[in-house]
Amino acid sequence: MAAANLTEPVVTDEQAAREKHILQELPARLRVHILDSLDCLCSSTPARLIIMADAVISLPSYLTSMFVQQRLTQQGWAMEWLFLPGLLAGAAGMAGRLHPKRLRALYFGCALLVGTGTLLTGAAPALLCAAGPVLVQGALSVWFLHSMQRLNDAIPSDRRATLISVDSMAYSLLMIPASPFVGLVGDLTGQAGAGLCVLCALVVVSGLAAAGKTRYNGRGA
Repeated sequence: MAAANLTEPVVTDEQAAREKHILQELPARLRVHILDSLDCLCSSTPARLIIMADAVISLPSYLTSMFVQQRLTQQGWAMEWLFLPGLLAGAAGMAGRLHPKRLRALYFGCALLVGTGTLLTGAAPALLCAAGPVLVQGALSVWFLHSMQRLNDAIPSDRRATLISVDSMAYSLLMIPASPFVGLVGDLTGQAGAGLCVLCALVVVSGLAAAGKTRYNGRGA
């Protein structure tokens, strides 16, 4: 009932000229919407880069949390205490509010923090292992605070809901190979955390690539 009474705010001329359409017209309009959204995505380099960055830097989020729970259980932690790393990770998500001038520089710093947290989770002793997801979630909170703002600025309001969904979808698509790959590396090496160490390297390399691009642009300017 609440959804039926919702109305879309009129922001653009296209929205102001929009009329209601009958059900038979929806498939054709959906096709037009998809093509327009793809055209918007292809024509906006900042939007594509932000979506890619969001997907890569988010990969350790779920994997580190699940690994810590399994590892602490194996080391004798009572099940009642397994909420603690997740609680601290959530608290870390509220910490740190920056005002970066360049999004690439922010990505570099957050990627290093996420990589460090991932490495701690995979290779550190128990207490430092538990600190890994806390560091990961804190860095991701800072990154997403600014990346989502920039993504909103890079796409028109008519396509915002669709392209925000694409942003989430990109992470899900990367997780399809990343999760079994992390497990496979652990099985092949005999070290459960080895896959997370490889994932740490991937995230850090992406941060270094962003930093290198920033320096290149600076020299060009």
